[in-house]
Amino acid sequence: MGELLGAGFSVPPGFVVTTDAYRSLTDTPKIREGIDDLDGLDPAEAEELAATAERVRSLVRDRAFEGGVAESITDALDTDSDTSHAVRSSATAEDLPSASFAGQHETFLGVTEADVLSRVRDCMASLFTYRAVAYRARNDVSNTDIAMAVVVQEMVDADVAGVLFTADPDTNNRTVASIDATYGLGDTVVSGEVSADNARVEKETGEVLDCEAGPSTASCSRTGRTCTCATNRNTRPPISSRRDTERSNERANTS
Repeated sequence: MGELLGAGFSVPPGFVVTTDAYRSLTDTPKIREGIDDLDGLDPAEAEELAATAERVRSLVRDRAFEGGVAESITDALDTDSDTSHAVRSSATAEDLPSASFAGQHETFLGVTEADVLSRVRDCMASLFTYRAVAYRARNDVSNTDIAMAVVVQEMVDADVAGVLFTADPDTNNRTVASIDATYGLGDTVVSGEVSADNARVEKETGEVLDCEAGPSTASCSRTGRTCTCATNRNTRPPISSRRDTERSNERANTS
């Protein structure tokens, strides 16, 4: 987000609940003991791993933030009561060279101001879902060394949204950006609930190398810096104009 702001893009206002708040929330003998127990388990012991992870997650969910932390989060909101928020997990062990935790921790959309504090705590507790714990165990990532920050932003009522990879995930080519887009919010792309439209863009020149239609789009074709999609719906297609791909290329070049 900092890169996008620096490049002049419009980024919804928000703030980060830092890992210090997570460490404060989990600083009890029972929680620390449970986290230590997780590190002592064999990844093959699935049932015990799942039960211990659930125990730790429940302890975190049931614990209240200290007064200073709760007050800081409430003060940072400073929005109208009708404003909804996105509350997103950001763990310190995400996006490692040898492991990716994408989609393993919680994200909450359309959160009211009154519920933000609870959803922040739920994000921190999601560090101990069985899926995340088992993945860390298989990749030899210690549970005691990780922490969770949480990003809170005002929601955008998006017509279309998606994900931009600053390197091609299929070929690992860092000169090519890959853009997946679909109608509405981008969480359906991240979760794999939809097959999105895709465009691959040469980052230096902005040329669209190829584009592929998802099931909600009839067809896509490319010409130079443009990916044009014919839609099956009475809505602007996800990747539909020169401006879209040019702005996507600008995003790619911020990395």
